[in-house]
Amino acid sequence: MPAMTTPPTPPSRSTPSTFSTLADAFIAWWTGTFTTELNAVIAALNWNSLDSTSTTSLTIGTGSQSLTVEASKSYLPGHSVKIARTASPSNWMHGDVTSYDSGTGALVVNVLDVLGSGTYTDWTITFSAPINNLNQIQNLKLVVNAAVNKLDIFAQSNGAAPDSSNPIGVQIPDGNGNIYRTRAATVLGGSTQFILADATAYWGAVSGTGKIKLHTYEIWDAANSVMVPALSRFSGFLNVPTTTTATDDDYFLLPDGCTYTRAATDFCVCTGSIWANYNTANTPDWTIYQASDGAALAPQIIWNPKSDYGYQKNLATTVTVSNSDIAEYSAISVVVKQAGRYGAEMQSQGQGNNGVIATALVKTGSSTYASAVQKGYGQNNSSWANSASYVSASAKMRGVYLNAGDTIHGGAAVARLNDASTTTLQGDSTIVGATTLSFWRED
Repeated sequence: MPAMTTPPTPPSRSTPSTFSTLADAFIAWWTGTFTTELNAVIAALNWNSLDSTSTTSLTIGTGSQSLTVEASKSYLPGHSVKIARTASPSNWMHGDVTSYDSGTGALVVNVLDVLGSGTYTDWTITFSAPINNLNQIQNLKLVVNAAVNKLDIFAQSNGAAPDSSNPIGVQIPDGNGNIYRTRAATVLGGSTQFILADATAYWGAVSGTGKIKLHTYEIWDAANSVMVPALSRFSGFLNVPTTTTATDDDYFLLPDGCTYTRAATDFCVCTGSIWANYNTANTPDWTIYQASDGAALAPQIIWNPKSDYGYQKNLATTVTVSNSDIAEYSAISVVVKQAGRYGAEMQSQGQGNNGVIATALVKTGSSTYASAVQKGYGQNNSSWANSASYVSASAKMRGVYLNAGDTIHGGAAVARLNDASTTTLQGDSTIVGATTLSFWRED
């Protein structure tokens, strides 16, 4: 801050002999020195004192950046600033002031986020909002291709693949917080397009069962220091699943031609959602919905929505035993792919001659049913003396924390009330949806 000169002795009527001399000197100071210095103070207090330029050669990147700006600015440690290339402001660095020498103009900034790349010598430095106020997704647009089984990942600013003038930016977690990452080109030999291939039941989709909600992701490939897009069935993943089996519920579909190697240590974040339909009677088999199909079905950009992981799994084949009980066993099981708090429900339907007892259980943890921990239990019976005697039982659990890789078992048993009866646990081969296990993330 500029210093103010001490004013001269003001005139006084008590000393008439020096009044005129002192008055002349005082007025001269007031209209000259004081006005000049006051303007300098006002400039220093103005926001413009936190705006500057620099010709220092800098390479866009995070970490400590040192540059020389004008002297006598008002930068203080902790101020948030944006360092943007003057000729192309879409290339920038954002961070906090570490130090500033008002005499030499030496400015040091700890850069936390960047957009763009390259080395430049024309910079404009401006006071900026703290890093947490930056957009979490910038310049991303999801476009359904004319071939309706293809989704293009474009930059909104040019309606095409991202480039150095039209980069896509996304905040991606790194285990300690979020880091702003960018993509200004296609990566690892891939295109900017996802292709849902014919005759491929991605994520275990069943042909003709209706609309499926899918989610786009951005991955930070630590090995290659690039941001890679992906398409998944569910939101809520924070690390990249490593499966390469397209029918797995945690499969990540990569852009056509992309050679990214899935790594469980790589972080990712959900960036949007689309609706699709899988029906092998159609051409192509997969159809991605767009705005013309209804606003609710149009592709949406959304950063890190709440997990929607979970689904219903049915017992595929009916189990029938003559003159014996169906002993308790894991009739249906799923391995959860996300850590979190879960709810689950098991429903079993038994049948027997002259009455049966149906039992349903929910157990979690170990992949071995006997070692898993029971979390829910239900039982029901019917003594109706009829060969078509059906009885259903259900068991529920709520608020159980599971790690990725834990198993949820839907246990079932069917016991006879009469020794001569036949026992049956109904599956989809007889009655669709008779015996089912449903689970869902609650957090």
